Parts: sequence; structure tokens; C-alpha cells
Amino acid sequence: MVGYSSSTVKRVVRGSKKVDSIFDGIGSFYVLGLPLLFVVLPFVTLLEPLLPLALAVTLVLTAFVCATLALSLVHDATERGAMVITAMAFSVFEPWLGWLAGIIVIAALCGVQVFASKKDS
Repeated sequence: MVGYSSSTVKRVVRGSKKVDSIFDGIGSFYVLGLPLLFVVLPFVTLLEPLLPLALAVTLVLTAFVCATLALSLVHDATERGAMVITAMAFSVFEPWLGWLAGIIVIAALCGVQVFASKKDS
């Protein structure tokens, strides 16, 4: 889709003398895009066994960044424990059960006052 859009827009930008309608860009996509696909396809096929590893690395890095951000938001060990239990509930149960377990754990460990809005004084 990006190749089709970019080739069409590039031809339209060159002027109306180069392209009569927006549908003329489809022809340039098939003329330029498909041969490029046949050149790139062997490289993609060669690297296909590495895709699960790349996905795993991406997920690990995302988890690290999320954990670092979450740990910077808590203030004491009790909040940290509630956060870890909530995160484990999200990873083990369905999302609504993880959310419910998190609310219960936070209310039990940190107190209900955590959910009250803070008034500026």
C-alpha cells in the first residue's frame, strides 16, 4: 500500500501532464513495484527463520521499558509489591480479571485513599 501510494503521489506531484488521473499510478506500481518484490523476496526468505528471534527481542525490550517506567511511578515497597502482583495478574489472567485483581490488591495493600483525588491546598 505504501509503494502504491508513494508512486502515485510522486507522479501527481510532477504535474497533471505526467498523470491524467490518480488511477494511472496503479500502472507505475505494477511496473516498478513487482520487479522490486522479486529482488527482495530471496532476502526475506533467507531471513525468515530469524523472525521469531526478532519478535522475542522486541517483546523483551518492550517489557523492560514498561517495567522501568512502572517502577519510576511507585514511591515505596508496598506500592511496588501491589504493582508486581497486578502485573502478574495481567499476564496470567484475562485483562478484565487482571484489572479487577489489581484494583483489589491495590485497595488491600495501599488503602482506599489511593483512589481518592488529591486536592490542592
